[in-house]
Parts: sequence; C-alpha cells; structure tokens
Amino acid sequence: MRALLDALPMPVWTRGPGARIEWVNAAFVKAVEAQSDAEVYARQIELLEQRQRQSVEREVATGKSVAKRVNLIVGGQRKAHDLIVVPVDDVTVSAAIDVAEIESAKG
Repeated sequence: MRALLDALPMPVWTRGPGARIEWVNAAFVKAVEAQSDAEVYARQIELLEQRQRQSVEREVATGKSVAKRVNLIVGGQRKAHDLIVVPVDDVTVSAAIDVAEIESAKG
C-alpha cells in the first residue's frame, strides 16, 4: 500500500501518537523542500501551519475525519488544497490535493 501512496503526486503522510509525523511520500518531501524523508522525520518538517494543525487535531480528537479547503505553501508557493485527514486507531492518515487551478477557474 505504501508503494501506491508513494507514487501519488499529492502529499500524503501519517502521524502517530503525539501527533509526530511517522511516514511521508515523495510528494510530501518535495512539497516541504526537504532532502529526504529521513530529514522530514528527524526535523518533523510540517506541511500544515501551526494553527491548521491545531484545528485538525481538535477535530480528529472527536474521532471524525476532516475534509476542508486550506491554503498551503508547497514548493515555495501558497496554493489552495483540499485537506483530508482520517483517524485510524492511534494514527491519522492525511492527504493534500492541489485545487489551485479549480480555485483560479472560479475567479
């Protein structure tokens, strides 16, 4: 399954207990402009801003999935993304889908 997730063009990541990043795909590494997944794990490099993470953590604490549009800095550019966060046991699985082109088409 991780091979499939790693091949996706959108950032995908998991958090374990304590909300620590435990796994990221290649698109996440590129989005945060890290050198490797090992750097992301060691430095806990975040894609979400602190206030976004706190909001998601509050919602996930209720046991519900989160789906919302957020602005993220990806590859040095702020873009609209649909953020999906699904709690599974003591882990959360997240994905950020770039919807910037949809947003700009809306005007």
